Amino acid sequence: MNPHTIRVGDTVMARHCFGEAPAAPALVTGLTITEHPRDKWGGEDVDSVPFKTIRENRCIFTLRYQQQRDGQRNPAYPHETWHYAEQIDI
Repeated sequence: MNPHTIRVGDTVMARHCFGEAPAAPALVTGLTITEHPRDKWGGEDVDSVPFKTIRENRCIFTLRYQQQRDGQRNPAYPHETWHYAEQIDI
């Protein structure tokens, strides 16, 4: 396991609402590497992505939020939702 990658199944701290919300834990359920920064369509689905690609903002994350900071379920995100790499804290 490479400590400089994020894999499907990892938990990350992510900021929904296009990065405006406070960071909350979320389960990575999908990863897509894109050709250009902030692309959303036409990338390659992968099982892991290196931090370098995340820092370049060339990855779309599919996430499922787990809990809010107070320990309660997050009712706003019971489903999977996509995020740009810039919304993930690494």
